[in-house]
Amino acid sequence: MTETYNPFVQIAKSFEGFAHSNVYYKLRRQSTGSKILCALIVTLLLNLITFGISAAKLAGDKDIEAFINDMPDFTYSNATFSLEKRYETTTSDTYVLIDTDVSYYYNGTDDGGYINPVNVAPLLQNVTSKNNITQAMFISESNIVIINLTTNQVQQMKFSELSAVLHIPDFSKASIQTGYKGFIIKWAVILGLIWIPFRFAGLFLAGLFYCILAQIVKSLAKSTDDFNTIYWISFFISIAFSIIKTLIKNTLPLGGGMLNTLFFALFLILIVKTLKEGNPEFTQGGNGNLGTATTGSYGASSGSFGTSINDSYGSNMDGSYETVTSNSYGSNTTGSYETTTSDSYGSNMDGSYETATSDSYGSNTDGSYETTTSDTDGTSVNNNSNFSGLSLKKDD
Repeated sequence: MTETYNPFVQIAKSFEGFAHSNVYYKLRRQSTGSKILCALIVTLLLNLITFGISAAKLAGDKDIEAFINDMPDFTYSNATFSLEKRYETTTSDTYVLIDTDVSYYYNGTDDGGYINPVNVAPLLQNVTSKNNITQAMFISESNIVIINLTTNQVQQMKFSELSAVLHIPDFSKASIQTGYKGFIIKWAVILGLIWIPFRFAGLFLAGLFYCILAQIVKSLAKSTDDFNTIYWISFFISIAFSIIKTLIKNTLPLGGGMLNTLFFALFLILIVKTLKEGNPEFTQGGNGNLGTATTGSYGASSGSFGTSINDSYGSNMDGSYETVTSNSYGSNTTGSYETTTSDSYGSNMDGSYETATSDSYGSNTDGSYETTTSDTDGTSVNNNSNFSGLSLKKDD
């Protein structure tokens, strides 16, 4: 019977599988609904880590606090930003220029049709010459332009568009100084909610990506698992990876490329190990018995018992035992037990033993042993051979 895990236990078990690969086979057999709920919980957890840590860093960033305090008085009303005078500053890695005498900043050729637009390209020449600057921000009365100097990625946002979507209220320098931390947290919650469907879908896509890798190395593990099984194993491995990677990215200064390479290699090692060990439900011999033999039964050395898959025994009227189907066991002279092919034995009314079919052993009334057609390990000192399978009695 398959153990049932709630979604929170499934998340914990996805980490346990690093050490005990058979756990992934148990997770694979959970209901589809519980696995979807597990993915949703992981999505919320990842967004909480990503946006929660980022909001905490921004709210506690002394550079931002100093930036707001050093700025000239400003106001925002009806999607228009107004600053008392031009303001330029540099934080640890960002260049900021605010000039509300400029109607619109743009990068490239689209000036937005404004009367007094300014192209930021010439301004960037001075920015790139400064050390450790990786980002530049230009704020006009109507928009913001943010440029990543490392990747050359450009983001342009009009205040009118932001206000229409996010309903940004009017604010001033005084209100920002007292409430900017709450504003940051509010934005973190909004972005986290917006990102839920993308993150949720990404978990299943990551599982598919890892599954394709697993199919490539499947032959190394000599696995016969089907695609569905390997997909869900890969899915739960990717869940654990996603949580670890998100924590690392938001707390340690490690590049994404190095992390991806590391987890790529780790996955290959883990999936080969998991598939090689195989499903625990099919590694304990026929019908779940411990220890396999060539015929699916198990045996031991002297003094222990060995039975086969189809063996059973019954009782005669006199209380003796006999085999009912096939493959019963006999006794060597050492007292140990061994399996035979289709042997059975019975008891005569006088308490002596006789052979029933073939390859069995019996006992004469005087306590001596006899052999039958092909069983030669049950003889004793007073043994007489009988190759026809019938008992021989000792002459008086």
